[in-house]
Amino acid sequence: METLADTLYVIRDAVDLGVIPVKHLPDIATELLVGEIDSPALRELAGLDLEPFTSPDAHELWQQVMAELGAPADDRPVHGSNASAVLASAALVHGLDTASVLNRFCLLAVALDYRENDDVMTLRGLDDEWLGEWGRSRSDIEHEAWGLVQKLAANAPQVPPCVLKTAASRG
Repeated sequence: METLADTLYVIRDAVDLGVIPVKHLPDIATELLVGEIDSPALRELAGLDLEPFTSPDAHELWQQVMAELGAPADDRPVHGSNASAVLASAALVHGLDTASVLNRFCLLAVALDYRENDDVMTLRGLDDEWLGEWGRSRSDIEHEAWGLVQKLAANAPQVPPCVLKTAASRG
């Protein structure tokens, strides 16, 4: 069972690696408040979408939220495995199409600087193969891709539903 700190780190990793756009942090903060998690910075972040805000503002407030709730951002390095598990779960739960999934994992591979996770790197290669229309058939690529997505999702931590929804969105 994940702790609140674990959940906060997973969200931070997904945001820092581009799986969740920073602009969705106020929505996530609101859902956490509804779930009876509270802190002054969390309340401020939840209200940030009521006025114009910048991504650095939201990111800085998220770090304050983490510290106030016992999960200082600097205590753990960013893990690509958290971000890839969230993206894989979002793809399965929200029924993303294969091309979108491959593209999103390609972007994650770039954010990871092509390191850390062999499955993400394999999905990045499958994106090249899919777009280039060379090599194997699309059905073979889909079969391998969705097998890897299911494998990554099997390790997904529990996160609020809006985290998966925002991870599935493109913007």
